[in-house]
Amino acid sequence: MRPAGIWSLKPAQLMLPVFSSVGVDEESGEEEQSFDLSGYLKRDRHDFVYEAFERCLPSGIGYGDVLILNGRMQAQRGDLVLVHFEDDVSLKRLEYEEGRPWLWVDDPESVGTPIEDGQSFQILGVVTRVIHALK
Repeated sequence: MRPAGIWSLKPAQLMLPVFSSVGVDEESGEEEQSFDLSGYLKRDRHDFVYEAFERCLPSGIGYGDVLILNGRMQAQRGDLVLVHFEDDVSLKRLEYEEGRPWLWVDDPESVGTPIEDGQSFQILGVVTRVIHALK
């Protein structure tokens, strides 16, 4: 089992064949024949990759999923974020209650964690894309 990791996205290009039309190129009017996966995943120079190998993950995220995060994006209520909190890095849902941030996993049996004044807390990135394996 590999530990969770954080990687930067390299500017390499991964072109995949398209087996059904993605649409028509607006500039040339021609049907698109390939799909640039790298361009789709990396939208910003502040994007990075995180592989989720955590015991308790937010809904929609599976063990081993690859997430694309943006380290510059301003996190909003309800966003899935990668946080450094009390010497731990993990995925949480960001919520606010009475103006104070709370970190949640999407489990009805779990209780959110309020961020108290003076606690070490940093949002490393906001999840923008997920690559989820089906098999």
